[in-house]
Amino acid sequence: MNSSRVIKNYLKGLFMKRVMADKGWTKEEAARHLENFVNCGKQISVSQYLKDL
Repeated sequence: MNSSRVIKNYLKGLFMKRVMADKGWTKEEAARHLENFVNCGKQISVSQYLKDL
């Protein structure tokens, strides 16, 4: 699965919708953060990565 599909799937999910609402992010900002997560190379969950932002 390529990174754009992973990002697209995350953006559709309830978890990311809640994160976007809590942090006041637009869909584009959230996509940029998810792209950074996919490319970071760390073995952590997306929730752990986004918690530190």
